Amino acid sequence: RQGGGEDHAAIMNDYNGWIRTVRNCRFLGNGGALADEGVVIWRPSATADSVVIEGNLFSELGGTAIMVQELEHFGATPTVKVLRNRIENVCIGDDLDKEALRARQFSAASDVLIAYNLINGTAPGTHPHAGIGVQEATGLRIVNNLVRAADSGIELKRDTTDIFLRN
Repeated sequence: RQGGGEDHAAIMNDYNGWIRTVRNCRFLGNGGALADEGVVIWRPSATADSVVIEGNLFSELGGTAIMVQELEHFGATPTVKVLRNRIENVCIGDDLDKEALRARQFSAASDVLIAYNLINGTAPGTHPHAGIGVQEATGLRIVNNLVRAADSGIELKRDTTDIFLRN
């Protein structure tokens, strides 16, 4: 579906759900004409103990390819691994506040690792789009990712602390 906002995701772990694994899938946005977001993990169930997003291709999406946000809203403290994904030419919709890969609003109680991802291009436009955008997160590990052709490679903002970053 074309359009802005996280409600147009190809895979949506929405409000009290739990998706454990998304592996070896292709998310083809067809120049933004199909899904806006790729995989959204947002406010998972309190029983969610692990999430793996690995080995996927995200291409020409209107918005964010991978979103990991508000993990602890219902009391979950999952181990989250975002590994070896390829993200090509996303944020085509040029919506405000979008990045290729988003990690927001969780504490070190959730063990989150973003590693070995290739991010090649966020669409140019009026609004800036980071390769990896982090906000209000603590204890996150960002290791050995390659970000090219984005407005910012890795953007850490608003109360982001205790981050291990090695790229």
